[in-house]
Amino acid sequence: GKINWADVLYRDKEETVFQRQPNLLCNFYHWIDHPEERWPNHFKICHEDPIMYCVDAEFCNWTNNPFFIDKNWWIENYEKKHWEITDEPDGFDLETWMNWDPDAWNHRGWTIAEGAGMFKHADVHK
Repeated sequence: GKINWADVLYRDKEETVFQRQPNLLCNFYHWIDHPEERWPNHFKICHEDPIMYCVDAEFCNWTNNPFFIDKNWWIENYEKKHWEITDEPDGFDLETWMNWDPDAWNHRGWTIAEGAGMFKHADVHK
């Protein structure tokens, strides 16, 4: 994946995310303690140990960073419905498409769970 743009663009000015790119909100849990208290309408604790936050896809961008997904769910909801996935046009970038085409990810109503799990976002250039 790309660098953590949520951190780069919104650290110390988190409230501006709602006017510019609300789908980056879920990434704030990396540096905001208890985001479920600051944004209770968006962050729900859906698992206690380890703590996992559930956020609607409208406020949680697609990422190309490692994550777990059910293969059959992917086939049914993406490969069978979006020709871009199976027959990529020249210059196609999945991460950009998923985050900027509203019908691709953000307005689908998915619930995204994230937390300190098996993978960690790390900038290899730091």
